[in-house]
Parts: sequence; C-alpha cells; structure tokens
Amino acid sequence: VNLSSVTCFVFTETLSNNNGKSPLKRLFEFLPSMPKLVSFDLEVYDATNPSSSVADDLAVSKYEMPSTTSFRVRIRKLDISRFNGRISYISKLLKVLRMPSLEDLSIAIGISSSYPRGLEVDSAKWTQSLYKVSHTLLDDFTDSARLTSLSYKVWFDEYTDSPLLLDGRASN
Repeated sequence: VNLSSVTCFVFTETLSNNNGKSPLKRLFEFLPSMPKLVSFDLEVYDATNPSSSVADDLAVSKYEMPSTTSFRVRIRKLDISRFNGRISYISKLLKVLRMPSLEDLSIAIGISSSYPRGLEVDSAKWTQSLYKVSHTLLDDFTDSARLTSLSYKVWFDEYTDSPLLLDGRASN
C-alpha cells in the first residue's frame, strides 16, 4: 500500500504489558512511509516509566517530521506519583520526535496515581508533581519557532467512566 500521500495519522498504543515486544517499533517503521504527514495524533497508555524494549525503540536520537504542523498527544493513565521526568518513557519519546514546522500543539494528560485510595495526599506534593510533568513535557517544544497554538489539558483519568476523545471531550 502506498501511503506517501497520507497527511493525517492517528496512532494509539499501550506501552506496558507488551509481553517483551517493542511497543513503538511499528510506529517508527511506519512513519517514514508518510513523508507528507501534516497532522499526527498520538495516544499512549501507561507512559510513566521506560522499559528495556522501549529504550531499544528510542535508540535513534532524533526522528524528523518536517511536514508536520499539527501534533496532538494524549497520555492516558500517567502516574504522577511515579513520574521520573527526563527518564520517563513519554519524555524520551517526545525528545526523539522533531517537528520543525509545528504550529499547533495539543497535550492532554490523564492523571492517575498509585497513592492508596482514601489516603490524604499533601497538596504541595501533588502540585510539585504536576509542575514536574508539565515542565518536562512542554520543555520538548520550547524551540518550536512556528508554534502559534497551544492547548494543555489535565484530568483525573482514574475517575472517568467513559474514555475521552483525543481533544478531551467526553465520548458519551
């Protein structure tokens, strides 16, 4: 199948529990077949920490996407109580992707936590954790000179009955 004319691509992947298989190998093999990709939507689940198979995927230092002007990433079930900043899987992935023509960026984060239910968590700790996540993810796009639109949404993913659409709206 010739995909060289594809301009919009949506990819969803769970990054844990892949039975030792590399979760992004298909993506990195598939993206080069779409050189005219203008809009890229990426949804990932369980992106808190890297695994060895993910580290193999990210052995490439940069992946250029020169035609991409719109990038929407939705991160589901991100455990901010275990988020490790620059060594987290999602941070490493975003650092690899280079989009020099990026104009429209949307980041939506579904927060979960491994804190036991009913445990009162220090609000300062939550604020610091959320700042760390936000700073880490947005830092990868600070050199986007063409960026004209930024959307940043955060919600508690573990309390959502139905999954949200990529733009954060309820699917009802």
